[in-house]
Amino acid sequence: METQNEVKKLKKVFSAILIWFPILTMYASPIPILTNFTLGDLMLLIMFPVLVIWMMKKIISDKKYSFSILIIYLAYIIIQMLLTLVSDETINTNDVIFRTTRYSVYLSIIIFFSKQLFDYEFGIKLYKLTSVFSTFYLFVQVTLLRTMNYMLPGTLPFLTPIRNDLQVDTKILGMDMIMRPHSIFSEPAWYAVYVLGILIICLFSSDSDNDLKIPVIITVGILLSVSTTGILLCAITWIFWFFHKTKENISIQRMIIVIFIVPLILYFITHSNSFQIFVDRIVAGDSAAGRFNGYTYLTSNWNISLSNWLFGNGMKKIPIYLAGFARVIYYYGFIGLLIFMLICVSILYRVEKSQKILLLIFLLLNLGTEVLFGPLILVYFPFILSFVKQGQKENGNGG
Repeated sequence: METQNEVKKLKKVFSAILIWFPILTMYASPIPILTNFTLGDLMLLIMFPVLVIWMMKKIISDKKYSFSILIIYLAYIIIQMLLTLVSDETINTNDVIFRTTRYSVYLSIIIFFSKQLFDYEFGIKLYKLTSVFSTFYLFVQVTLLRTMNYMLPGTLPFLTPIRNDLQVDTKILGMDMIMRPHSIFSEPAWYAVYVLGILIICLFSSDSDNDLKIPVIITVGILLSVSTTGILLCAITWIFWFFHKTKENISIQRMIIVIFIVPLILYFITHSNSFQIFVDRIVAGDSAAGRFNGYTYLTSNWNISLSNWLFGNGMKKIPIYLAGFARVIYYYGFIGLLIFMLICVSILYRVEKSQKILLLIFLLLNLGTEVLFGPLILVYFPFILSFVKQGQKENGNGG
């Protein structure tokens, strides 16, 4: 069995990969034969055998193993894929297997290893550091863009981005170009959703020191990102926090500061260029239409059998953008959505307030984004399931 020091190192490496995973997936794998893999996928591929060996040793030594109830959802996905491959002759087999395998690995990381190996204390420090750094980087991008019309790149020069549009030319931009700073992420929405998680943890975690400096910095960053999704859910988070605090013995001085400072901040925000861009996008429907058109597609243009509605089509290529819940219905049918939601309800009953808020916001995100199927799931769920010091652990026994 590994020494305690070796396990600590494994936990830190594992936790760092999960915290940085959304950033790592921006870059292509440096190995030519793995062209379909991102750098993040490659790191998980290398890490996975190590994790499995560690799990087997743990089972042998302890005679049992704890895992998440999400295993029911994973089992359904695998069974559904096998049935789809057998019954649908028109399906692109390799494509479906690749998509399902990638998603199954994400879920397996959460189910079998996040509670056991995710280092919460280290993870929260790294998450805060990464979020604050990316926010200040966004501040610099916004400042340079506003004052010099210069877009500071958010990618590492020695790595290859998976998208060409991420390789922004560092020369002065033409005045007719519209650029939205996205920090070190692939787009503003990814930045906003990423830092939204640490905002929730800082505001609601039971071991939080009530220091609002980081939440305020993060909030300003989300507002400057002009991400509609980020701004709306950031506002909901602060509303939750306000009502949560009014139930506690919040000091009069702190309440007075909030009452006077918030309107002042709102005044400057509403008179900024970023806010005008945000309003223009809402009025034009650019931000919402694309995200919610998928629901119209499912109800109006998707002529399928009852079995497809119930059990889905498998993870085949989708002709239109679908948000998380719509995507679950398309892939796994209403049965798959029901299984996932029942699991989430079960988790909600077993966790503390900070975890509840984090999970609720994650679910709200899936009304308009696909975070349930993307790399951000590996950031949110380890904190939802692995708050070691924050109440009951949501698990089952593998024995």
